[in-house]
Amino acid sequence: MPDHESDTLTDIHNHLAPGVDDGSRSLEESIRHFFAMKAEGVSRIAITPHLNGTLAHDADGFARRMAELQNAYDAIAVAIRNRDDLPPIAFAQEIYLPDVASAAAPALWADSRVGYSGTRYCLIEFGFQLVNETVPIVRAVIEAGRRPIIAHPERYSRGSALVTLAEIESWRQAGAILQVNAGSLAGRFGEGVAELGWTLVTRGMASIVATDHHADARGYSLIDAVTELDARGGKEQRYLLTRENPNRVLDDMDVVDVPGLGTA
Repeated sequence: MPDHESDTLTDIHNHLAPGVDDGSRSLEESIRHFFAMKAEGVSRIAITPHLNGTLAHDADGFARRMAELQNAYDAIAVAIRNRDDLPPIAFAQEIYLPDVASAAAPALWADSRVGYSGTRYCLIEFGFQLVNETVPIVRAVIEAGRRPIIAHPERYSRGSALVTLAEIESWRQAGAILQVNAGSLAGRFGEGVAELGWTLVTRGMASIVATDHHADARGYSLIDAVTELDARGGKEQRYLLTRENPNRVLDDMDVVDVPGLGTA
């Protein structure tokens, strides 16, 4: 393994596609944040604008939304083409799947652009307030031939309480990969979310840490997690969570297990 002091970072969850969701509002804003991420050591980025999976039941609406997301990505790709002062980017989405019907919709997975481009991986979310059973959603994605990465598992709730560790583990047991937000580990979403996020890392349940960066609206940084992981003696975990496994996703390779803190 490389010297961790010189490691670069890879971010696979952010909302830096311009003008298509609650993240970046313009191409200029997106590029400004790409420069900032590059300065922090990020050498590779997958942009993941929101995609409502329920649109798969509406052929015209789904086609329009995918075209909108593709056009936003293409605008960035053209703007940074042949530039070595900005990280290369990949096309993906954060896919909202609140129920099995959406997760199992053939039209959703028939579009080769859905998920991380050129890979079997896809980033999914359930909606912050859980209503339906979630394991069947994970299984439906896997049955469609995809490998689900669950965005920010530490931030979901059922009723008035955060989701239980047991339910999160059930997603892993069903075959999902867990992606914790750097901002959660830094306490940006409250003590309960931070505690649950660190529990996932400490127990070796998390495979990836990403930013969920929303540009000027809500800016988050991988440095938040890197600094705290190093302070807790987790340099090996930091390397796997913020570089090795994110790169494996973008290269369509199996992710590796991340040891719990204190066990590496």
